[in-house]
Amino acid sequence: MAVYRAPTGNFNLFVNRLDDSLKSIYRANLNLIFCGDINIDYLTENDRKRHFDSMLQTYNLTAIVNFSTRSQGISSTLMDNIFIDNSKLSNYTVSSFFNGLSVHDAQLLIIKDINLQSQGYYVYITRNINNYSINELKFNLNHETWDCVLYCIVFGLNNNCDVDTLFNSFF
Repeated sequence: MAVYRAPTGNFNLFVNRLDDSLKSIYRANLNLIFCGDINIDYLTENDRKRHFDSMLQTYNLTAIVNFSTRSQGISSTLMDNIFIDNSKLSNYTVSSFFNGLSVHDAQLLIIKDINLQSQGYYVYITRNINNYSINELKFNLNHETWDCVLYCIVFGLNNNCDVDTLFNSFF
């Protein structure tokens, strides 16, 4: 389960809705992995962290990331985390993974000795790459407005055009 909590959003509403969601899917035999950008700094002790941890403990979920996931200058925070049931998943490693797509580093969770039951079917999603699809991509890129991206590149970054805005415009 992956979630995002907006830093300016209503914290209590987020916790209550997440609690409702977990109640609806939780089963004793479920191996639940909960992760996301929850915008609660786990590098410091604070009321929001205690409140959030208390709610997650009712589902036996514990935070396993213990390193900074975002660094800016001399400031480091741990706003992104992974929560698991240590009694069910104990043989794992978690590490930081720089992906170059965000100011946040990704977290890589490797679970060892996990037994996945086969569902008997597989879904494969493929992209058909041929002359037609390549020409269609070129056509679409040619008709895309790049004004915001080019403006930021030519005139430099400022308050109206920060790195996040530039990336989102490009993406």
